[in-house]
Amino acid sequence: MSLTTWTPAAIASKATIFAESLSRFVVKNAQTSISKITDTEDELILIEGAITRQASRYKSGARDLHPLMQLPFTAKSYVGGSRFRAQFDPGVFYGADSIVTAAAERGYHHHLFVKSSPDLITSGATAFTFFTAKISTKLVDVRKAPFKKSSHLFHNKDSYTDSQAFSSLVRQSGVPGIKYSSVRNPNTGECVALFSPSAFASKQPSTWDENWLCIADSTGARWINNSSRSIVAPMSFTYT
Repeated sequence: MSLTTWTPAAIASKATIFAESLSRFVVKNAQTSISKITDTEDELILIEGAITRQASRYKSGARDLHPLMQLPFTAKSYVGGSRFRAQFDPGVFYGADSIVTAAAERGYHHHLFVKSSPDLITSGATAFTFFTAKISTKLVDVRKAPFKKSSHLFHNKDSYTDSQAFSSLVRQSGVPGIKYSSVRNPNTGECVALFSPSAFASKQPSTWDENWLCIADSTGARWINNSSRSIVAPMSFTYT
């Protein structure tokens, strides 16, 4: 059965309340990332100004969030979009159930960038911040009936067409997000896609750690915490 046969009202009736902590990795220094695509200080200022204007379009719920939590709602979409965000949809906050799942998901995109760049052998050591944030909200859990039988459409490794069509219906239903199985950490990982800042239980992260490095190549990604006090072992992921 096609996912688009669902109506927004029917989807809303299946939503369940979740209260949990989400994990996420973000590039540590946004200005450093922007500077890589600019040649002068004036160009950097222009781009930062455009980002600020983009953020101001969003309702106060997003503007009041800590920047780590706000950015996904204000960032421009990739060409083609992402799993639950079509190219011209509003922003989505993607979070994971654990640091391992978050590393697998974020590392995949770092790896994909290298794999898609013929002149790159490795990404080098890119600095990331890891943080957690609590949510308390209704979600559509597509891991369970009646959506479970269509799980292959939500978890397609190569196409977002069906998942984006379904997310459009969820947005129309007013449900703030979707809970689903991790595609990059299969069998053990869970993820959440949030469409609204109202889903957060607090406007500030619960924890954060700025000491993470990710090194990606054409086969996978490796995560290392460069703090001598870290008790988290290095993590490696390969992708097919």
